[in-house]
Amino acid sequence: VAGFLGSPAMNFLKGELEAGAAPVFKANGVSVPLGRYRFDGDGGRVAKPCIFGIRPEHIAFGDAAGAMPFTAESTVEIVDPMGSDTLVWTKLGGQI
Repeated sequence: VAGFLGSPAMNFLKGELEAGAAPVFKANGVSVPLGRYRFDGDGGRVAKPCIFGIRPEHIAFGDAAGAMPFTAESTVEIVDPMGSDTLVWTKLGGQI
């Protein structure tokens, strides 16, 4: 549902959940600590493939990015002015 509801749609990264006391999502050199999130079932203690969803409104750049709980550098692939909004496609972890 998250893939088709909302405008713009949610972003998804394919990767792996690395097990441990504090689980970490990993995808092609990108590591996102997930210790502040609650997991059902195995509690994130079992390594497995997963998809990490990122809402567009939770992405920031420049000075605003420093206030976010996770930061990473990405490459801008496309800039699409859409009237009052501008959509920006980036490449993170080898994925657009």
